[in-house]
Amino acid sequence: MTLNGVNPRATCYNSLLYWFPAVERAGIPHPRTKIVWVGWKNLCAVLDDKPLPENVCRDIVAAVEDIGYPLFMRTDLHSAKHDFADTCYVADASVLLAHIGALIEADNMMCFLGDDSQALVFREFLDLESTFMAFRDMPVARERRVFVIEGKAICSHPYWPKGALYKQRKALPPDWRTQLRNLSLLRQGDGVRLRQYAEMVGHLVPGAWSIDFAWVPVRGDWYLIDMALAKHSWHPSCGRKQELIEAALGRKA
Repeated sequence: MTLNGVNPRATCYNSLLYWFPAVERAGIPHPRTKIVWVGWKNLCAVLDDKPLPENVCRDIVAAVEDIGYPLFMRTDLHSAKHDFADTCYVADASVLLAHIGALIEADNMMCFLGDDSQALVFREFLDLESTFMAFRDMPVARERRVFVIEGKAICSHPYWPKGALYKQRKALPPDWRTQLRNLSLLRQGDGVRLRQYAEMVGHLVPGAWSIDFAWVPVRGDWYLIDMALAKHSWHPSCGRKQELIEAALGRKA
């Protein structure tokens, strides 16, 4: 894989700067998105209480006005969704600056993964199908992860495994396992639709990928919300997992 011909500012494959143009070209449902280039050094400077450059501030204001509140905010690599109420969820203008700071701080703590974020991304906040909350008021929703290799869908799994929520079970409703199981079920037509969407975008980004979708009830469709290289994505044990391992090692391509 090469970064050529995508976004010249994309510095790694997991960056939204790399894969989001493919989502747009595929024409499948996704949240309205505005990307503001900031640069890693400017993002880090915020942690030292230094202001962002004036042109970046103007671009942020324009992006936020276009998307509208509430909005979902992330960097090109991370959303810090486990601190939902303080980072990625921005209810109104009064908390925007504080959430930018908290998001950048959380993002900086994840730089040990080897890549640096370069942009702030402002997205339409989707009203998902959710029956309970976890972490910092984050809605646990009907979401699905599809794995593809060279544009071919090979398996799909619920996005939220029980293990991801188990440690904070005391803060969850008593029947959270039942609610999670219901949210994890595929309904009639879901499998076909998810496979179709995943393969449409998978043909545009070579290699093995995880592609995350969320169900938006008011629009009656699955929306592509995130992507990452399969080798960097959580994957439960299943009969197709070995194919992803081999693809990551270059044995399939």
